[in-house]
Amino acid sequence: MTNYEKKEEKVLDDIAKVMEKLDKYLDEEVSLEDTPDKTHEIKKWYVQRRALHEVKRLLHDVDKYEKYESKELDQFEKDFEGLGLDAETVAFITNYF
Repeated sequence: MTNYEKKEEKVLDDIAKVMEKLDKYLDEEVSLEDTPDKTHEIKKWYVQRRALHEVKRLLHDVDKYEKYESKELDQFEKDFEGLGLDAETVAFITNYF
């Protein structure tokens, strides 16, 4: 197996891990749907967005995606923190990935 093939395989493994985390989070959120709350929807949206950003980064690292912008997540996190969520919620979500 060449070095490139190993790198490509590692990226695919990393993408699978991101997707598994996303699935786990979304499964946990489904169990909370009995108590509808804007916070749950915002968390779900943020985690999906964060997972997408991580997949873009991984693909960019192996030259399979050119539109990746590392600063995009920084701005997104600033905007997210400005939504008025409590510090515990923001910390949980931003550290999930």
